[in-house]
Amino acid sequence: TALSISAGSGVNLALNPSVSGTLASATGTVTVYSTDVVGYKLYVRAMGSTNMIQGANTIPTSGNVTGAPLAVNTWGFNTDAGSNYVGIALTDKLLKDANGPFGSGDVTQVTYGLNIDRSKPAGSYASNVMYTAVPETP
Repeated sequence: TALSISAGSGVNLALNPSVSGTLASATGTVTVYSTDVVGYKLYVRAMGSTNMIQGANTIPTSGNVTGAPLAVNTWGFNTDAGSNYVGIALTDKLLKDANGPFGSGDVTQVTYGLNIDRSKPAGSYASNVMYTAVPETP
């Protein structure tokens, strides 16, 4: 079994906050290459913190455990490019369970969303996420 994973460069969300909150989203690509005849599972998790951080300022992850609109001053992700998001965790969350070999690569689009109002200080907030692909073997 051979398995490899490739994630594009970082995802950048740019927005001009409003008094009541402004939603921005951007999509990143994760590609898994597998010669396993059964398939693979793709997971995502936050690294170190579930918050987006800028110095002492933070934006927490969404409390959504199932897809729902983002509350103001939270961030989250989805895999359907829709307007509903879930929060990220410090433990693995299954993104995809794919069957079959993918020698040419199997692409998963992950959309990140951020809903911010003017109460948060301006600046560049960041969070690190890790994708993990695990082969399914017979």
